[in-house]
Amino acid sequence: MTAFGARAGIRPAPRRFSGPTFLHNTVGMVTLDRETRQVGFYILDGNDKTVLSHGFAMDALHA
Repeated sequence: MTAFGARAGIRPAPRRFSGPTFLHNTVGMVTLDRETRQVGFYILDGNDKTVLSHGFAMDALHA
């Protein structure tokens, strides 16, 4: 557990991000591609390099 997580009372979880993924110079981006029907989530560093990404098909969403 990181020092931040210990102070906030957050316990480690298998799907929780840890380590140097989120820094003061990172930015989040969401993409929606209607042609391929894909959703993408990205975390970029200060040089626009992808640090972490995840995507899924729009069809996986249920109303």
